[in-house]
Amino acid sequence: MDIHEILQEKLTLRAARENMIHKMAELIAERIALWKEVPILQEIFQSEEPEVVAHAVSAFCETKLGHPPAEALFFFASVGVVFGFRMPDGQRLVIKVHRPERSLVFLTQMGNVQHILATQGYPCPRPLTVPQPLALGLATIDELIDEGVPRDAHEPDIRKAIATSLFQQIRLLRKSEQLGIDVRPFDLRLPSDVLWPKPHNAIFNFEATQEGAEWIDTLAWGSGLCEVVAYVRMIW
Repeated sequence: MDIHEILQEKLTLRAARENMIHKMAELIAERIALWKEVPILQEIFQSEEPEVVAHAVSAFCETKLGHPPAEALFFFASVGVVFGFRMPDGQRLVIKVHRPERSLVFLTQMGNVQHILATQGYPCPRPLTVPQPLALGLATIDELIDEGVPRDAHEPDIRKAIATSLFQQIRLLRKSEQLGIDVRPFDLRLPSDVLWPKPHNAIFNFEATQEGAEWIDTLAWGSGLCEVVAYVRMIW
């Protein structure tokens, strides 16, 4: 391969990379337009500029996986920031960047759980690497599994399937210590004098919306079902 062919190949790869970044930036911009703002982007990337975020995750893939993605597939943001990509070798993967307070210990053990479930045939995405730093958060990288179609969980057959899958998951993980799982990071119980956990998204501000919602707080103190009542509090 002569110098001209080498230069042409580099230009082609650069153009493909820029096209992928532009596509991911468009997907991010669509999500921002839908929600008006996506505070978790600011929390993790210190920016809500789509191009800034898209460049950051592309550089992450190039550094940690050896190549920038070949194609941007999707983008979502809620509890974390989620990117879908197809890599140059055809592999499709999901990168989820978690909030800064999510610990490495928790995410590592979560990856162990996923690996154990996947190796036993449970429909669970297999982690492709250990959690890696990205911007101010930690990123997990999993294989993309998108088989099937969305269904209504109110349908009896679907509810039964969900319950059956949950039972199977519990059965497979019942002997967690023998499987090498440290369950301590999963104990997210709050101190007895704390009513609500930190909301999963900055758009939910319990203090600013306290007026008129006192009855929900009263119900939560007496019920012991704070996680369920917290959902009511967020949509109130």
